[in-house]
Amino acid sequence: MSTTMPFPGRTVILLGDTTHYEPSGLVLVNGNLYMASDDGYIYLYSNLDNTWKEVLDDNGSDFESITYAKKKLMVGIEEEKKPKIARLAMNNDGTLQKTSSWILELPNRVKLGDMEAMTFVPEEYCPFGKAKHYGGFFFVAFQSCLGKIFVYDLPKGDGKTDIKGNKSIHTYEINIHQSSSDMCFANGALYVLFDDNSNPNMFAVYTTHRKSKKLTYQKQYGLPLKNGSQSNYEGIAISGQTIYLARDDNNHSNNNAVYCCPSTSVFPQE
Repeated sequence: MSTTMPFPGRTVILLGDTTHYEPSGLVLVNGNLYMASDDGYIYLYSNLDNTWKEVLDDNGSDFESITYAKKKLMVGIEEEKKPKIARLAMNNDGTLQKTSSWILELPNRVKLGDMEAMTFVPEEYCPFGKAKHYGGFFFVAFQSCLGKIFVYDLPKGDGKTDIKGNKSIHTYEINIHQSSSDMCFANGALYVLFDDNSNPNMFAVYTTHRKSKKLTYQKQYGLPLKNGSQSNYEGIAISGQTIYLARDDNNHSNNNAVYCCPSTSVFPQE
């Protein structure tokens, strides 16, 4: 059994007040931190006044993850039997709007479409050749299919919504059979966050390969103990050695938070 190492940082900084939100996915874009809230909103963090600014209101959607591909934000939407990835366009005032969207066909053994984790991985880190349009591939994990990460190659959207026929092109088998709540690709590695009520939350580091269609497990780390709990972590983003984490505690909204953890010793070092 793999050993869970202590969280690789000492400083945990609370970013703004998110007790009234439902923090889920996180992504960094040119130094800007975006947070997807699973009640259908996206927020942008402001360093100037330590607040979160609403940039998209799609109330009723279940946003679970957010990533960045081909200079566009992409949001993962959990929907029964019809999980989606939607592209977001930025308006002149900095707000966002949904444009194209793709329905992901459910792989075998996935019945509910309970997509929780999604991130973009550039094609130069993958063994699948040239991508159709986005210059890389979307890695997706479903709660009802533990120990697996599915890969999708999305075509150009051209402003169309609910584009069908998007089948997984590959399935990665991973060594940890827990529910994945988010993923991010940084430092040339894949970081997978696990949120399982029956186990302590943690994240694991995997490396991808150009020639092998397998992920190589490297290490796994525990998460910060805050307010007496290490659970309900649902979002992760990494820039260099700074880790950002999101928590969504449905039962105790005072625990809902986004944390910045600078100067960590997370593997791999840049």
